[in-house]
This record gives sequence, C-alpha cells and structure tokens, in this order.
Amino acid sequence: MAHTAGAALDAGNLPAIPPSTPITASSRQKYLDRVKFLEGYAVRQRSSTPEDPAFVTILDAVNDLLARTDLSAASKLSYRNAMVWYLREQGDQALEFRQAYALLQTMSFAKDPDRASNRKRSIPEADYEALTEQLNEMAASSDWAVRALVWANATLATGARPIEWLAATWDSSKSVLTIQTAKQHLSPPDFRRGGRAPQEEGGEGADQEVPDIDEEGAIEPPLRVEGPERMVPVAQGLDRLMVEQHLTFFNAAIPLGAIPAEREAHFTRYHDQCRQALRIACDRLWKGSKSYTLYTFRGQFQANQRARHGIAATRELMGHSGRVSGRSYGKGNQAFRSIKGERLRSSDRQQHDRGESTGADAFDREAGEGAAFDVAP
Repeated sequence: MAHTAGAALDAGNLPAIPPSTPITASSRQKYLDRVKFLEGYAVRQRSSTPEDPAFVTILDAVNDLLARTDLSAASKLSYRNAMVWYLREQGDQALEFRQAYALLQTMSFAKDPDRASNRKRSIPEADYEALTEQLNEMAASSDWAVRALVWANATLATGARPIEWLAATWDSSKSVLTIQTAKQHLSPPDFRRGGRAPQEEGGEGADQEVPDIDEEGAIEPPLRVEGPERMVPVAQGLDRLMVEQHLTFFNAAIPLGAIPAEREAHFTRYHDQCRQALRIACDRLWKGSKSYTLYTFRGQFQANQRARHGIAATRELMGHSGRVSGRSYGKGNQAFRSIKGERLRSSDRQQHDRGESTGADAFDREAGEGAAFDVAP
C-alpha cells in the first residue's frame, strides 16, 4: 500500500498551483501518457481483482510514485515532471490537488546504486544461459518462473513486444507468427475529487507507435493492437516449441472471448508476474548489478536477425517504421555465437561458389588432401 504523506500536509500553508506554460503537441501527449501510467498503477495497487477496479485519487497516484523503489532516478523524474505539468494544466485548486503538487516538490532523485542504469538492450549469451538455468531452478516452486522463461524465449524467437501477443496469430502449418504492430490509445487521465472509477477506453487520445523503450517499472497502458501486420517466420525446434508453449499459457490466462478491458487487466497481471520472476532471477544471479526484461529479449532478437539478414529486413521483422526506431536495441555484433557462426558459414559458401578461397578451404588444405572430416554446413 502507498504511504499517506499527503494527509500530513498543512492545508493552510499550501500554495496555489501555478498555471501551465505552452508546450508542443508531442510533449503534451508524452506527459498525458505518463500520467495515465501512474493512474493505472494506482488502480492496480488497490484492486483485489482486475474485474473490480478500485477508485483512486490524484493523491493516490502521487503517493505511489513517491513510494516506488523500482524506478531509476531518470524514470522518477520523468513521471514527476509529467504530473507537475498535468496539475498545472488542470488549474484545479482543490485541496487534494494542492497537496499532490506540494508533495511533488519534495521529491529527491538520488541515484539508486543497485539499480541505476543497469537495464540492458541485449543479453550476452553467457548471461542468457545463466538466467535460463536460474529460472529453471525457480520453476520447481514457481509456475511464474516457467511462464517467464517460456515468454522470454518466445520473444527471442519472434521479437514481439509484450502487448502484441494479445492479437498475434499462429500458423502452425507454415511456422509463422503474424503480429499486428501495437498502436497506443490512451484515454486522458481524469482524476476527480473523491475518487473515480477507471474509464473505458475511448474519448480523446492519440494513436501512435508504442515506444521501443521499456522504462524501468513502466506499466503497460490500455492499448489497441491494430497496426500493420508483419509476419515472422519461426525456426523449427526450440524456437517453435517456445512460441507454441507461450501461446498456450498466454491464451489460457487471457481469455480470447473476454471484453477488451478484461483482457487488458488479465494481460497486466500476467505481464507483471512474469516481469517479477525475471527480476527475482536477475537479483539472485547478479545482486542488482544486471537486470534483464522481456524487452531485452526483443533487443537480442534484433541483434540476432541483423547478423542473419541485415538492417533493412530486421526493421520489418521488428515492426519499426523509421530508421531511428531500432537504435535502442541490440546490434549485429551482439548476436549469439551460433548466429554469427551461421553468417560466417553462409559467407564461406558464397565465396566457395564464386571460386574464392575461404577460411574453411584453408583449414582443409592444412589438414591434408582426403581428410576424414567435412566442413560444417
């Protein structure tokens, strides 16, 4: 539960909230989105079930932000600035709004040495193997560790954003996952004095491509997944097994026939539990010095695909619409060793077909004519 520092503020000494200053349309939307994240987090903190959302006030959201320890200093600052702007923009001088504004002025942003800037955009193969082993150990007593491990590997096989699994379809005959690129649609925050029930999706808002940065502790917003489709081929073997197993777990926990609001609520719980399992595994292994998320595995998918297919083809598989979209993810030189080996062998074969000397040919010559082994295909 969030602390109640807001209640201790002396109402008589609270200054008025100053008016907001003009900002760009894109900055306005970013601020609204962040405030909506905080509102959704406050609702979930106080709801016993996703189907029965709690009433929350703006003080609830601010107190929760003050109490959170899972956010980096930079993330906390971005949420704080968004809420300050929102309070100024509303122009509401009611007591709880002025209390919330005063609390935001007290926030400090000292870096947490255990978690500051330790989230990665790709995962070294040795860390991937260690994390897999740790989650397997945890799986003996935690179903969520199993689900987290399967989801991470399904992301590594497909590059799908977490929210995109809500509308993903699987063609088992072709081993292809069809993904609709997520489009964000947030209804504006609407804190009201005395509490409020969360509104259904709708009203004002904006459709935009979901950001490719998984902020520390950020909460998935209500979303419509209705962007352009992309088709991602999935390799036979472990990749296909992980994708099919993840879809089995995912669709059992998030009923396809439920209304969108209920599916989003079930998704949030499932996502949060898997993310928590990953965090626990990382803490046990690296004591806070390293932290990997589902988005890390999306980043590693990009690194692997860049090593295989190059930048342009990978952009399509990732669902990126612009040149800068993939900069937060893994690079081709961060691909797993086995992927780099595939590319080297492919390059050798192409040179061999052109009659050029390759590293493998030289190895054959060193071993002598008629050596009793073949170069790996």
